[in-house]
Amino acid sequence: MVLPLHPVAAHAAHAEPREPPYQWFLLTALVLAAAGGLAYAIAASLDGALEWGWGTRQPAMLQVHGQLQLIGFAGLFTAGMTLRLVPRISARPLRTPWLIWPTLVAIAASMILRAIAQPAPDAALRDVALGLSAGAFVVGAAAFAALVGVMTLHPAREATELFFALGALFLLASSGLNAVIVYEMLDEQAMLADSAKQSALVFIQQYGFIVMFLAGVASRALPTFSGLPRAEIGSRVTAVTLAAGVSMFAAGVLGAAYGEPGAGWSRLAAGGLIVVAGALAFVVWITGVLHPRANRIAPASRRQFWFVRSAMIWLLLGAALLAWYGVRALSDAALPDQFAIDAVRHLVALGVITMMIIGMAMLIVPEFAARRMHHPHDGPIVWAMLAAANAAVVLRVWPSLEGIDWIESTRYWPMAVAGLLAEGVLLAFALLFAQSWLERGGWRTPKA
Repeated sequence: MVLPLHPVAAHAAHAEPREPPYQWFLLTALVLAAAGGLAYAIAASLDGALEWGWGTRQPAMLQVHGQLQLIGFAGLFTAGMTLRLVPRISARPLRTPWLIWPTLVAIAASMILRAIAQPAPDAALRDVALGLSAGAFVVGAAAFAALVGVMTLHPAREATELFFALGALFLLASSGLNAVIVYEMLDEQAMLADSAKQSALVFIQQYGFIVMFLAGVASRALPTFSGLPRAEIGSRVTAVTLAAGVSMFAAGVLGAAYGEPGAGWSRLAAGGLIVVAGALAFVVWITGVLHPRANRIAPASRRQFWFVRSAMIWLLLGAALLAWYGVRALSDAALPDQFAIDAVRHLVALGVITMMIIGMAMLIVPEFAARRMHHPHDGPIVWAMLAAANAAVVLRVWPSLEGIDWIESTRYWPMAVAGLLAEGVLLAFALLFAQSWLERGGWRTPKA
């Protein structure tokens, strides 16, 4: 005999699913970027321009800046939105929701500890905090990989879920590599990570994790706006190709760093750059943003969509630069210099990742959907943010493209201005989001 449910239990059984606390991921990401990653970039640039003489603390701050922006900002923002999107894409509820808060707390703690420790003059403090930071990063990455993995590793998964599964695996791999690099720093009592190994780490995080996730969202959502069918097979091929290119580059750089440097490792890494470039160019193509058949964007969202268009243009330029540097490296059997790597890295970080985060958030996050109804006069703010963001990309990439032809201290001024512009854009975005979140009830909006 089956007893009827108690009225309260019956209501709970048919209640709407609780929304993952993505807002806390987004807010934490914005705080880490504005108060940490960009603040360090601006300070380090001013040190170079004004010659304050910080010595090795300046490159240490730049390495911290990279981790804060990639993992603290873009990583947490991506993780928060992924937790909201995966159940909708897979039509399955989150199976391990108890891992959500450990993911957020562990990754945020890791980034805060890294920011405090690496530039610190006290070696004892640096050792303890860096060790804890590396451990926390592994815990957070493993928790996120478990959250995404149990949702996406099934036979009937969509192409978007393949992007997400691969991205989560690359994040987990990067946390392990980061732990090895940090252990070597501690063993050598060094303030700086080895530049080649750090380059491989950043490449994995930027393309294997962040760009992989953004490409998954873009390949699913943007064709609808462009009036095109989703390219399911093409998206799967793109995901696998991007993963292969990232793996090739990382293997080539790390093989040379841990083994005997040689032309073979350099050519493997160069081939990885070319493969990644091809995957990025195909992402632009399958989204249809630059060759739409129709304009299916609501009039109220068309200003915000210019962030996405800008991101796709920068992504195409980034693919062209990667291909150019890859072909040259393949011919010379030598990796691109640090100026070239820095140029593409910041073009993609500012022009693609930041633009896509802001643009897609303004299009699909519920707080911004409500904002378009209640604040219809945000147009000048959005246009100003767009202009400032694009100017920041140009100013930050310009000195790196000049390379050794511009090594005077004046090269740091455009970098400092770029940092200030990016800071302003993120602060404006954070204020708009926070205001709309509070207007919707803040933390009292748990339903999907």
